[in-house]
Amino acid sequence: MFKKIILVLCLPLTLAGCSLSLTASPTQNQGGVYKSTDNGFTWVQQATVVLPDGKLSTLGNLDANVIGIDPSDAKALYYGSVGNGLFYSLDAAGSFAEATALGPINIQAMAVDPNTKDARAKCVVYAASQNRLLKTVDCARTWTQVYFDNDTGVLVSQVAVDGYNDQLVYLTTDKGTLLKSVNGSGSWSMVKQFNDKIIKLVINPNDTRELFVATAGNGLWHSANQGGVWDSLQGALKTFPDSNSVRDLAIAKSNPGVILLATNYGLLKSIDHGKDWTSIQLIAPQQQANINSVAISNNDVKQIFYVTDNALYATTDGGTTWAARQLPTTRPAGEIIIDQKNQGTLYLVTKVKSS
Repeated sequence: MFKKIILVLCLPLTLAGCSLSLTASPTQNQGGVYKSTDNGFTWVQQATVVLPDGKLSTLGNLDANVIGIDPSDAKALYYGSVGNGLFYSLDAAGSFAEATALGPINIQAMAVDPNTKDARAKCVVYAASQNRLLKTVDCARTWTQVYFDNDTGVLVSQVAVDGYNDQLVYLTTDKGTLLKSVNGSGSWSMVKQFNDKIIKLVINPNDTRELFVATAGNGLWHSANQGGVWDSLQGALKTFPDSNSVRDLAIAKSNPGVILLATNYGLLKSIDHGKDWTSIQLIAPQQQANINSVAISNNDVKQIFYVTDNALYATTDGGTTWAARQLPTTRPAGEIIIDQKNQGTLYLVTKVKSS
């Protein structure tokens, strides 16, 4: 369970937002959320949790599976922890609160309704835990189970909401199943069985009819009609060894067709919706990159960030040159995301060390 921890005040010279346990080991409190407002040069650990009784605790001893920003409110963040529930911030990670109605569960995936036209949508969040998908429509106060797999060994691995029509919701499982709802998660139908673990499901924000599914070993798949027909993109990627094992996928909202694909080969780029690919030269040998997460700026598609277990890499020229930056934690880096509404602001979470 999520533990209450006695805190000590940080010294004036310590970065704001830190929270330390009196009995913490050197690495124990290096988890949680890290925030940078200068494109990753400097970081502040944002770990303060305000409990329902007003007391303070910390995210510093937790790792995350996922972190997300509300598309309609950049100050609203959601932190899906490994085995300790969901936390949310309404002040750009200044402090967090626990979604107590969920309890200390594992959050594998999460999606915030991207509808920016309806104010009610900002309170609609989906959270995947084990074989279930849960939904809140009241800003995490109460939750309803909207999907349940009879096989308790199945994990809901991804969830995505259509930004044009938020009644269209997609979910995937670690067994390779893709399901779709046309009524806001009221009911579900089978779309496709990919027969492999799905690493990432992405809806193209420029044209929400276009979907991409990235798998652990069966490559990248593409649909141009909301999942009606699927094409494997492995033919276009066959010149890059091990590119069938995908690690992450990012699409640039400001430039339709630009896709970044992190694979076991390295980092690849397409400018035509995945039809053709080129390799982005990295500092480390491609096969040794082990990219955990990649992010691309909506304001400038040449600005790219990626993280490995031990380092952050950044480019401002589309990958011609890279700068390596030290991580703010000794824990492995998990997901990195860009606050697309506030230039220079990044969020980084830690992950469980791979065995």
